Amino acid sequence: MISKERLEKALTFLAETDETFAYHKTHVAQTDHKAKAIKSAMFLRFDGTVAERTAKAESSDEYQDALEIYFTALNALEKLKNKRQTESIVIEVWRSLESSRRQGNVI
Repeated sequence: MISKERLEKALTFLAETDETFAYHKTHVAQTDHKAKAIKSAMFLRFDGTVAERTAKAESSDEYQDALEIYFTALNALEKLKNKRQTESIVIEVWRSLESSRRQGNVI
């Protein structure tokens, strides 16, 4: 059974993480854009065929560092997204249980 306290905790978490979720989502987009810009800049620094320049740009320390930042940001977003989904499920289960209880179907 999901208590009213647990329901309140779920509702509070969702209400209090709207801005944080938006920040993380934007941060992921920003770090992705920056990584692509770094890859492009690195591509222009190297000589060789397009394939060689691409390989050098993708394996450069600068691009790898940018990717690490991007994946860290993506991980933070996914963790928060999953937690928000869990809290939404708690709310939906509570609603279902309350509906059943009101109809006399004690679970």
